[in-house]
Amino acid sequence: MRDFEKIPIIFLDRDGVINKRTKPHEYITKWENFNFLPDVYSAIQSLNKLGCKIFVVTNQRCIARGIATTEEIEILNKKMKEELLAHDCHIDGIYMCPHDDSDNCECRKPKDGLLRMAAEASMADKKVIDKPRSWMIGDSDSDIEAGRRFGINTVYITDKNTASHNNVKADSNRMMHLKAESLLDAVNKIKEHQEKKMKVLITGGAGYIGSHTNRLLNEEGFQTVVLDDLSDGHKEAVVAGTFVEGSFGDKKLLDKLMSENKFDAVIHFAAFASVPDSVIRPARYYKNNVTNMQTLLDACVEHDIKYFVFSSSAATFGDPKYVPMDEAHPQEPINPYGYTKLVGEHLLADYERAYGIKYCAFRYFCAAGDSKDGKIGEAHNPETHLIPVMLKAMLSGKPFKVFGNDYDTRDGSCIRDFIHVLDIAKAHILGLEWIMQNNASNIFNLGSNQGFTVLEMIKALEAVSKKSVPYEISGRRKGDPAVLVASNKKAEEVLGWKAEHSGIEEILKDALNWEINKKY
Repeated sequence: MRDFEKIPIIFLDRDGVINKRTKPHEYITKWENFNFLPDVYSAIQSLNKLGCKIFVVTNQRCIARGIATTEEIEILNKKMKEELLAHDCHIDGIYMCPHDDSDNCECRKPKDGLLRMAAEASMADKKVIDKPRSWMIGDSDSDIEAGRRFGINTVYITDKNTASHNNVKADSNRMMHLKAESLLDAVNKIKEHQEKKMKVLITGGAGYIGSHTNRLLNEEGFQTVVLDDLSDGHKEAVVAGTFVEGSFGDKKLLDKLMSENKFDAVIHFAAFASVPDSVIRPARYYKNNVTNMQTLLDACVEHDIKYFVFSSSAATFGDPKYVPMDEAHPQEPINPYGYTKLVGEHLLADYERAYGIKYCAFRYFCAAGDSKDGKIGEAHNPETHLIPVMLKAMLSGKPFKVFGNDYDTRDGSCIRDFIHVLDIAKAHILGLEWIMQNNASNIFNLGSNQGFTVLEMIKALEAVSKKSVPYEISGRRKGDPAVLVASNKKAEEVLGWKAEHSGIEEILKDALNWEINKKY
């Protein structure tokens, strides 16, 4: 699917948006009764310059009721298209529903069948609809509902020249995105909307993974606001976007931020993430990772933020039943940290059912590596992640502890799947785009599809650095599974994601560069 070119589609309702009606539900069946609304030509010319496809969609119950024949309506539509073309206005197709309201067909608005037909036709020339940049422009509740069901933006026309706008149900305001007085006004507002950068709230954006994702988002044209209480993060790591110091569990602060910034989405990294600490102090993990997350989700509901990307964890799986572990693997966490992340996934599923929030959850395995230029990187205190712990031991000469050498693995030490932080950051952008384009939710594992033992990692670092890494064997650590290796097949197939930087040598070189030239 990622080989297809993404293209925006503009759907135009015919009667009331292009053609003038003198009364609601008037049947326009003859060309002599067809009157273009003012500025239609200039509006469609402007749409043509945007490089989008344009489809006209229309309900024509007059055919089912015997008032007109299919041939008569097709002739009228053909003449309309020819007249538009004579004024340098190109439309890509016209789709009509000939059924009556009671026919229960799949194409009749407010169902989205006509829109789906047009989008599927675009696939023939290697085009796939770019839903975040696509719009349904209509003058009735059924038009707006069809667009919302299809998962695209909508514009409601309230043109005084058309009679149908008075017939819209009162609750259509809840469904639409924009309101315009005419087709030209709608096009101008769409252009203004398209020129605005998507704005994302990033909780925990001063942390390790959050800071890399924040930087990449800004490089790819997003606007970001980073919310972080700096309990584990570093202000110096926020090299782009706007930084706000505070807790994602602070309801008043969330209300202020969400009122002042019209966020399109939230990417939620902020969490306590130490497995051994969660065993010793579980209460702080449930408070921060669960209770505060619910506060954040409640704020999203109140401020109508519909898209949410969640930093989950492979710790939700517990001990593997098979490897590599795919998304269907049983989730039986063996430590409080893993339990809190699993509860987070359940919260999202419930909030989708109840409030319509669409989410993407990523279950990382072992995040590793640092930015290529050494500007930002991994800096935890205390540090528990294997690679920086190994690096500190190598540079200081003080041995670090290998927890267990009696696991049922190749050499008795734990096996882990390491994935470069830059690959994780890219996945978050792809995941956000996917849920917005499909107006749906999904969950993905992120890993390299291969595992290395702790002892193998020591040897790999020694090979890269040409230095010895001192260590000592200690007993097993509570809450550590023997093997964690991910299947990344789903992320590759659905998102087009690749673990491009996750070779062990590349990870270790980037981590070594950061550790030697650490900025914070």
